[in-house]
Amino acid sequence: MLVGVEDVTLDVVPNPFLDAIRRHSEFFNPERQPASARARHRLQQLKDALCYRYSYALPSPELLGVLAANAPLVEMGAGRGYWASLLKAGGVDIIAYDECPAAQGEAIVDNQYLSSAHAYAYTDILPGEPKDLIRHPDRALFLCWPPINNMAEDCLKWFQGDTLIYLGTGSQGMDAPDRFFEKLVRRWTPEASFPVEPSAWDVDEKMIVYRRQ
Repeated sequence: MLVGVEDVTLDVVPNPFLDAIRRHSEFFNPERQPASARARHRLQQLKDALCYRYSYALPSPELLGVLAANAPLVEMGAGRGYWASLLKAGGVDIIAYDECPAAQGEAIVDNQYLSSAHAYAYTDILPGEPKDLIRHPDRALFLCWPPINNMAEDCLKWFQGDTLIYLGTGSQGMDAPDRFFEKLVRRWTPEASFPVEPSAWDVDEKMIVYRRQ
């Protein structure tokens, strides 16, 4: 069972992505969005720029609290490490891996999932791939918008821990392939689900905590 989620708060950790969203509530409020197509397009460009600068998913204090309650953590496919940087700032034990890593503040190169603008890391990221997870059976695995390839599926093959936390759009969604979710259903039990609100991409996103069967 999840324990202590209500006791873990990361709302005091500086979160410029969340601050930017709060300053521009029209991003996610249809009633406040501009009427003209040109203005709406410009608004979408601004929102996309925030996602590419920080993270594909918006880390709220509540979702960070769920992760903290399941620490220690290991993240695979951490990208520029924005989520990991906030967790570390809150004192949470997390190891972040990516196949295209960078040290904090340094440029990220050869990463097809990140734009060239603002292509730097927010925290130190280790070079790694799914097979490296076998070294961390004592940690909960965090996958945030895993790519549409075999990465997430390979994580299930190599990860030996009992807790997996997935954040994304689910089966037939915009991230991991359906093969991953098919294996997930057979071997893992969903324990708790938390909505990602607001969704940076205007889709149904969830953070789901799974336990190994």
